[in-house]
Amino acid sequence: MRKTLLTLFCAFIPLMLSAQSVKTYSDNLIVTINEESTPPIPANVLVTDNGDGTINFALKNFSLVLGEESAPVGNIAIDNLKLEDTEDGLKEFTYNGPLTITEGDLEGVESWLGPMLGELPLELSGKLSDDKLYVAISLNLIDMLGQVIYVQFGTDDFETCINVVPAPSKTNVMYDLQGRRLNHPTYGQLYILNGKKYIKKN
Repeated sequence: MRKTLLTLFCAFIPLMLSAQSVKTYSDNLIVTINEESTPPIPANVLVTDNGDGTINFALKNFSLVLGEESAPVGNIAIDNLKLEDTEDGLKEFTYNGPLTITEGDLEGVESWLGPMLGELPLELSGKLSDDKLYVAISLNLIDMLGQVIYVQFGTDDFETCINVVPAPSKTNVMYDLQGRRLNHPTYGQLYILNGKKYIKKN
């Protein structure tokens, strides 16, 4: 009986592994702290399709580049993000909750900042196609460091085969990172106004 169960288990392992597929997206990463943005930095994001309408997201070996200096932060990884279909044929995903940044695996790095920070409030929103990924991440460090770190991977300029009629432009309308309209942002909240990012300071 045990041999039969073991044989069945071993037979199912390749099937379970084949349901997952890992894709590496390469694009530029921009980090904004206190309204100061870094130059675009080449980066890779791993997206694992779990085959059940969810993905695993991993930005590995993330570092804060401050002028000539670089501070290794670690891996930002979230599993089982639910994919939602959009009207323009893309897939969207979001996350809003606590996250602990884990150690990276770059050789020569003695310590990573992320694990020392403990559990952090994180907001993530993104969209993807077969060949392009866009992700916006907001790390709220107001209580700890008095700032919000905003990370953007790629650009939100997907080409689609569906013709979408652009909405009339509105000025002086605020949105949060998920594209929801805001009337009054709260202290420390990152928001978008007329295409530019701002942080509510008072």
